[in-house]
Amino acid sequence: FSISVAIQEAVLQLDGTSQVQGVREDWDEAPSFKQVYGRDQELAELQEWIDDEHYRVIVIFGMGGTGKTVLATKLAQQAKDGFEYVFWRSLQQAPPLKQILQQAVQFLSEQQRITLPKDVDDQIRLLMQYLRARRCLLVLDNVESLFRPGKKAGVYREGYEDYGRLFRRVGEMQHQSCLLLTSREKLKELNLLEGRGVVGSLRLGGI
Repeated sequence: FSISVAIQEAVLQLDGTSQVQGVREDWDEAPSFKQVYGRDQELAELQEWIDDEHYRVIVIFGMGGTGKTVLATKLAQQAKDGFEYVFWRSLQQAPPLKQILQQAVQFLSEQQRITLPKDVDDQIRLLMQYLRARRCLLVLDNVESLFRPGKKAGVYREGYEDYGRLFRRVGEMQHQSCLLLTSREKLKELNLLEGRGVVGSLRLGGI
């Protein structure tokens, strides 16, 4: 596997040097709306985190009903021209991580990579190759669906702990992309990275 990954990474690096015409977009079931009202300040701050701060991970968190999904989608639509790829997925039905990774890798590879390695670390490593070689905006909505209800904040349901590894890895490793998350709870695995200028969390209150 290591040889195939090395070859894949070399190809990606070559591809990443070329100019990409237009933005490739996969919005899946993202909400459709015409306008966002009363969130101009938040949108401006989030846009700055993408354009000027180049944050690797951005988390919009807060209570249900505050408009996190709409704000994240509006931000992605507003910022998309600065990216080569935009990939939006809802986690509301708690899909397994492998499903999300497979869909993302297929999209970012333009269907050239159909199967994933068996090991989750190798799967995440493969995704990171694309995030380094190409400027991608990944949006994962409703992260709180992965957590255990009624438990301590940020405790993952059994079988979903690998999502935390993904989020931490995207924040820790060097790349040119951005992972945008929405959640009712703050993600504890990203707390230490917030002070390093690579992760930003915005608490969204009522208007």
